[in-house]
Amino acid sequence: MRKVRTVLLYGGASALGSLITFVTTTVLTRLTSAEVFGRYAIMLSTALVLSSVASEWVKQSIGRMLPGAGEREASAVVAAAVVFLAVVAGAGAVVAPVSMLFDAGGGTAAVAAFTSGQAVFGVASALLQAGAVASVLSCALVFAAAAKLAGGVIALLLCGAAASGLLGGSAAGLWFTSAAMLVFILRKWSVDWSAREETVRVLRQMVNYGTPFIFWYLLSQVLNVGDRYVLRYFAGDSVVGLYSAGYSIAYGLVAMLTLPVSMATSPRMMAAWNAGDRKGAVKQSLRISLMTFAACSAVVLALVLFADTASGLFLGAKFQGSQSIMWIVAIGAGLWQTSIFWHKIYEYTNRTWVMVAFLLIAAVTNIGFDVLVVPSYGMAGAAWGTVAGYGVYAALNFVAVMASLRSRTWA
Repeated sequence: MRKVRTVLLYGGASALGSLITFVTTTVLTRLTSAEVFGRYAIMLSTALVLSSVASEWVKQSIGRMLPGAGEREASAVVAAAVVFLAVVAGAGAVVAPVSMLFDAGGGTAAVAAFTSGQAVFGVASALLQAGAVASVLSCALVFAAAAKLAGGVIALLLCGAAASGLLGGSAAGLWFTSAAMLVFILRKWSVDWSAREETVRVLRQMVNYGTPFIFWYLLSQVLNVGDRYVLRYFAGDSVVGLYSAGYSIAYGLVAMLTLPVSMATSPRMMAAWNAGDRKGAVKQSLRISLMTFAACSAVVLALVLFADTASGLFLGAKFQGSQSIMWIVAIGAGLWQTSIFWHKIYEYTNRTWVMVAFLLIAAVTNIGFDVLVVPSYGMAGAAWGTVAGYGVYAALNFVAVMASLRSRTWA
């Protein structure tokens, strides 16, 4: 019953968050041109890549170590995470203003502010998720989406239609939300700050476990946003803007259905594995992957039938043409979301380098496909490049996991 309640909480928050994301895309595509939106997409992509490199190793380590941990161990994990957050916040506070001396347009400062804000928000979210604080995390996800929208719109109204101002305003909203989350985290967990040796020990464990995830998430961001850079090189900012708008709608629909289940079940599956129920954890991963695949298939079918309606509703006349790639992007997003549950077995067994190797193959496939096809086919080529990359990753994981299950190497 508790699991159902958690899924419903995440489901409601994810649905509302996705709705706000749709509203954000709708508002921004009406307040900016395709060219400005394209420049904003490139800057946002850069910030997401950098934040992944900076923080994903900590987030994944939290998800591995905090579920089911005792009071002492939980205190050390939270303390290690807070130390990391302090370093990231300090770096952002220094880099953002200093960069203004060299970049009067503010683009570098906006990227630095959003990068550090996203890293802090991501780690705080990982703590709440691993600690099974579903209600607070759900509220934080919704509030963050709304705060980023509000900050971006205010920046546009005050500073004009500039991509740097839009990203900087979104960063301000993200930081506001993250600060509130950190206050709650420090109140929930009684951190023993005197236990420095325990904190250092946990930080070392995080480095050992989480380092492969730096490369994994860097490569995952190449799969997710690399096509924007290829499109910009061959077609310019305006085409990037059209493509990014359609991509956002399609990927948001897939995430709206799959994210709540992933957020609710991942900590429980890891806790089951840590408690010795390995067979149950593996079976649950495979069962949820089938449910995810079915849900994503429904999104693809809906976009095949109603992409024009979705484009007219969410994007408006200036971004006509984006609808042509929505259903294709949804195929890629569905393959990605499904494969996330297939590669769980490598997280369970600490063989995360296998995931990195598979993703490297997928990323090379994606970028190679884009470079060959985008010059001739533009947005459609980039969208099919997304399917190619995510499809290769899904296929590699499926074959390897099936072989692992037959040999019971996870037992």
